Order: sequence, then structure tokens, then C-alpha cells
Amino acid sequence: MGTFGTAKSRRVAIITGASSGFGSEFARLFASDGVDVVLVARRTALLKKLANELRKKYDINVYVYSYDLSKTDNINKLYKAIMRKKLRVYYLVNNAGFGEYGLFDTLLEEKVVSMVSVNVAALTLLTHLFLPQMRRRKCGYILNVASTAAFVSGPFMAEYFATKAYVVSFSEALHQEYASYGVAVTALCPGPSKTGFADNSGIDKLDIFKGNLPLAIDVAKFGYSAMLQNKPIVIFGKKNKNAAILSRLLPRSFVRNQTLKLMQPRK
Repeated sequence: MGTFGTAKSRRVAIITGASSGFGSEFARLFASDGVDVVLVARRTALLKKLANELRKKYDINVYVYSYDLSKTDNINKLYKAIMRKKLRVYYLVNNAGFGEYGLFDTLLEEKVVSMVSVNVAALTLLTHLFLPQMRRRKCGYILNVASTAAFVSGPFMAEYFATKAYVVSFSEALHQEYASYGVAVTALCPGPSKTGFADNSGIDKLDIFKGNLPLAIDVAKFGYSAMLQNKPIVIFGKKNKNAAILSRLLPRSFVRNQTLKLMQPRK
């Protein structure tokens, strides 16, 4: 158990997609600051392993929920479970998400639906559910993990890029909307990183995922700090920042063609 008050009085952070990558690193950052964590993901074994690590190392309360967030019922179950425990949610990290590489019409229908459900609908609903207590308390932080993909269209990953554009637009709007209520909303936009995303989405052989990529912990620290500083949109890495700026200044046709070259499957 934690050392800084009872479970009901302690600050709590919810982290989705917490089993690996950015999610597990966010969990470690919150835990190191003495914040209790709610870990949410589908992979139960990895969640339990991380939970044991955090309890032993940081002496905090850790709550594990193995849920598939593509199902709305599971999101509501998660919310009700947290409310029953009367946890004080001060932080929400919407990190869960996935992509799929290939011609859009060749993707499985269930993948197409699930991607929008997880990347967009789950993020939106969780934010909607936990914002009220933050607003009433006049204190809260929401970190939505987007991507540099948000700033361009992405041939061969059209749906994924579009979902991340939604995350940036949604987050930026809420940042303004809730500023007067003491609630900080931040969109974190990483570029290619060492997280397992490339392997899971089938783009590990593309050149953009070759070379010395940033570590998940470095990106997580950057996003964690930006959230606490109440920054609206942050892009990790100078190269990624420059690319995002150029994508808005250059003709869209040029940007589309350049992105196509980066995303084109090897022959």
C-alpha cells in the first residue's frame, strides 16, 4: 500500500495502453512521483508484472484492469469500477491505440472498426467520463498521445493518420475550453520510436523506422513534463517539429507525394 494517505485520498492516474511502450513508461513516471496508477490494457500478464514492479519499487497503490477498449461496454465498466473505489482521478493518459499498414480496402473490417473505436472513440469517451470531476475540483491533467502522423495524410495508413489528426484537434480545442477550469489538456506527438508499434502495425521494414530511434522513456518524459506545464500540443524531436511546420507551409500536393514515398512498400 501507499504511504501518502488512504487510497480514497490519494491522487490517481489512469493510463491506457499501459502494458508496454509509452504506457508502461508513463506508469513508472507517475509512480516515481508518488501517484497511484490505474493500468488498463488487454495483456493481463504484462499488466500484473508491471503492477508488481511499481508496488515494490515505489510503494504505491496499483489497480489493474484488463479491458479491450474497442468495446464501449468495457469503458463504462472501467469507469464504474473506479467510481466504486472512490478514486480521485487527477490524471488521464489516453495512450491506447494501434495502426495497420496496407491498402485500405484490404484491411480486415474488424480492424478498421476497432482502430476508430480505440484511437478515437475510447479516448473521447474516457475524457468525457473523467472530465467532470476534474472540472469540479478545478484541477486535472489529460494527456492524449497523438503522433506526427496527425499533420499529414498517410497513404497505406490512411485511417491511422486520420485518427491522430482527430486527437490533435480534439485536444487543442479542450485545452482552450477548460483552461479557465484548471484542467490541462495536452496532445503529445511522437515520431517513429522504439515501442513495438512498428512491429505490431506491419511497418517495421519501412526506412522511417530504421536507424537510431528515440527510446520510449525519453518520449514519455517529454510528454509527462509537457502535460504538467499545460502545453497544448508538443512534438518530440527537432526533426519532427521541423517536418510538422513544413507540412503546413508547403503545397499539400507536394506533402502528399513526399509522404507517399516514405510510406511506399518496398518492391
